[in-house]
Amino acid sequence: MSQTKRLHNSDYEVTVDANGHCELPAGMTSVPEEAFLRWDAALEGCKALQTISIPSSVTAIGNGAFHECSSLESIAIPASVTSIGECAFAECTSLRTVDIPASVTTIEECAFSKCSALEAVAIPASVTRILGSAFLVCSSLEAVSIPPSVTAIADYAFYGCSALQHVSIPASVTAIEAGAFCGCSALQHVSIPPSVTAIGMGAFLGCFSLLAVTVPTTATLGFHAFDDTTTVTRLTPAVMEARRRLRLWSRTWFRMRIAALFWLKITVEHTCAEGGVARKRDREDFEADNAM
Repeated sequence: MSQTKRLHNSDYEVTVDANGHCELPAGMTSVPEEAFLRWDAALEGCKALQTISIPSSVTAIGNGAFHECSSLESIAIPASVTSIGECAFAECTSLRTVDIPASVTTIEECAFSKCSALEAVAIPASVTRILGSAFLVCSSLEAVSIPPSVTAIADYAFYGCSALQHVSIPASVTAIEAGAFCGCSALQHVSIPPSVTAIGMGAFLGCFSLLAVTVPTTATLGFHAFDDTTTVTRLTPAVMEARRRLRLWSRTWFRMRIAALFWLKITVEHTCAEGGVARKRDREDFEADNAM
């Protein structure tokens, strides 16, 4: 059964069809604040909405625009969008993947908080700020790669992401704020670059699977920045950089060695195979000798 209603804070009427799909009208320049949050009489999100088409005329997704749209499974954000508001997709508990376009520079507070089914998110290099609680309690998120454009990871940005196992922090980051990864109980590895000068209170508290971590001596540590189960090694930034370069060289050498062995194997198989160069030459010589 389809539903047609006027969007909150807007003069636009939209229809969510029987399949849960909604196509926003062409010419719309922004998805209004709390557009679908006040869909029904209980002032809750649109439970029927599963997929949505956003036109390329849209440049902004307002605060709480899709808040509590608990059946929304996927969202294609057009490249025209430059801002995603606070709590824009908060508590979209069926949302599994989202592609953030390269036009976005900031992921606002609570933008994807409590998206408990979110498994993957691609953060583009255009993003310079990940604000507080942006991915709070995204309990299915397993890995995240933070682009080298980000300078700080705000408080509680990934708090309670209990499935998160690996995170790569770029050398551009100088601060990991309070509770940023608190409660990421499956986190096994995190690489903290020598550029980091501050790690806030409880930033990695409750990361029970994080057994060891290396932190620059120049970084200040907040109260309980790490759990008691984590062994923290302090090294100077110079030593950390030297180790990073050594690891990079080792990986490069290993890949080159694997490639060389692979091509050697192919060459030997080609040479020795039936009809290969060596056997063909031997057969021709044998036939020539017997013909005389």
